[in-house]
Amino acid sequence: MAVILVVDDDDVLRQVSARILEANGHEVYRAHGGFAALLVCQEREGAIDLVITNAQLPDMAGWELIRLAQATQPRARAVYVASDAVTDSSDATLRRPFSPEELLDEVHKLVGAPRPGDP
Repeated sequence: MAVILVVDDDDVLRQVSARILEANGHEVYRAHGGFAALLVCQEREGAIDLVITNAQLPDMAGWELIRLAQATQPRARAVYVASDAVTDSSDATLRRPFSPEELLDEVHKLVGAPRPGDP
């Protein structure tokens, strides 16, 4: 399974997303903002497969977080979570609100992690 960093200043969305991912076998780290996420990236150098981040965090933009995280997580893919359409350099965008299935589908597409019930 994948190692995933979920970054969102919305505590409920961050916790629910992390629980969905953990229930499906992923190792999940959580961060409230960009600077906290960068600390996780430094502590887990090279270990993170996917960063799921709010497109706009209180302390930086999601694209900025991904750019800075690339220093310690060069192979990590990125998913932005946004209320509006986002045109950026992420690998994928999830529009709020999203279902557990949509979240898991994006993870599967980007890191190849099997979905429950996959052969």
